[in-house]
Amino acid sequence: MNTKSDSRYNSILLLICLLALGYRVYACTEVPAVTSDLFRNLGWGSHFFEDSFSIYTKRDFSFKPEVWSFFGNNLIFFYPPVAGFLFWVLSFFGAGLFWAKLLFTSFDLIVAYLFKRHVSLLAATLYFAAPASLWYSSHEGQFESLQVLMITLMILSFINKRWLFSGLFFALGLQVKLSVLFVVPWLLYKIIVEREAIVRFVIGFLAGILPFLGFYLVEPMLLVNPLRQGELAFNPYFYNPFEASRFLWVPSWLVYSLALVTLLMLLVPFASKVKTDNTKSSWISLSPYYSFILYLKSALRAQFWYPLVIPAFLFCIKEKKQLVHLILALYFLLGIRGALFISGFEFGYRENQQKRAVMQQCLYSCNIQGELSSFLKKLDL
Repeated sequence: MNTKSDSRYNSILLLICLLALGYRVYACTEVPAVTSDLFRNLGWGSHFFEDSFSIYTKRDFSFKPEVWSFFGNNLIFFYPPVAGFLFWVLSFFGAGLFWAKLLFTSFDLIVAYLFKRHVSLLAATLYFAAPASLWYSSHEGQFESLQVLMITLMILSFINKRWLFSGLFFALGLQVKLSVLFVVPWLLYKIIVEREAIVRFVIGFLAGILPFLGFYLVEPMLLVNPLRQGELAFNPYFYNPFEASRFLWVPSWLVYSLALVTLLMLLVPFASKVKTDNTKSSWISLSPYYSFILYLKSALRAQFWYPLVIPAFLFCIKEKKQLVHLILALYFLLGIRGALFISGFEFGYRENQQKRAVMQQCLYSCNIQGELSSFLKKLDL
């Protein structure tokens, strides 16, 4: 393309990013529609440092009559300490759902900038305007964007030989959600090649773990809490689209669509690598991405927002720009349900009107420890 057409092309991509940002800010002003996870997480966060480090020994029902506890199901707090600390900070300042979602959106914006800097503006646009991210991050308040940011910074820090920071971000990411573990094969290979990284990486890792040591002394197995979410078998990305018991309320057309897209996400990189770069190091660089996709398609339990972490793994192959673009385009297509909700076509599970009305009162500021009765009085219920 010539300079003039390049400028026009970049202007179009920037316009798409601005439109996506505009929608994201608007979505932050909306009450979550399909999940109340953010509301409960703020409630858990408000108690994070109470009774020393015992938060992981409690269940949500033990906090009744606080309003958020009625949104639970007698469950423990699933997420590791960095996630808990983030929600403690938000609840400490009385931040409502809007501010939490705006923060998660800012994490997405930072990652989009890193895509633009290290890959291309097209990659940044495909990431930032992806329907799944628009809906589940900015509208519903899922905090995968924090995990994406930690994994991205960990990978880039290691590539740039900032090994202490890489270890730090690995530790912090591990204590948000466990998705960072999919990067371990790539990380071990890199450490073997660059052995001088070991000491600094370990120092950084310990710096990220030690501040939260008290929680591990009380509950040594807290990192596996996300695996204790009950026995409900639900996975809209399951490898067998004809096993109806895995999909509950999800319509068959959506199941087949997601099955096709995830199959392409396995085949397209494979075909590309075999044709252009069939080397051991190249396959190892793809291992975080591939291992996550295989996990996603075989897991007993998965939710629609789980794939939001996929783009982070692509920084391991950031120099393969064409392949990154292809994968991000397929990732864009994974957001079918999000795109339908954004366009006003709503279906499947939704939070009931009473719960949404209660959350509406906590949109901008919130006494998350307030009693349910005080919230219901404002609704004349």
